[in-house]
Amino acid sequence: MKNKNNGENIEVKLKSEMYNHDNEKIEKREDEGASDAMMWGFVLGFILFFILLICIIIFTN
Repeated sequence: MKNKNNGENIEVKLKSEMYNHDNEKIEKREDEGASDAMMWGFVLGFILFFILLICIIIFTN
């Protein structure tokens, strides 16, 4: 960016640059297996719930 008065360049600093100096410290989490296991637990739980619900409806009629 140039200053209009004397034509020299002005350095502009962003506010996010002043506050976010810890962006180099961010690391990817490697514990993806735990969330996959929880997801499959919920899927199997819903399947078993619906099978049990269908069995209850069929055998109580």
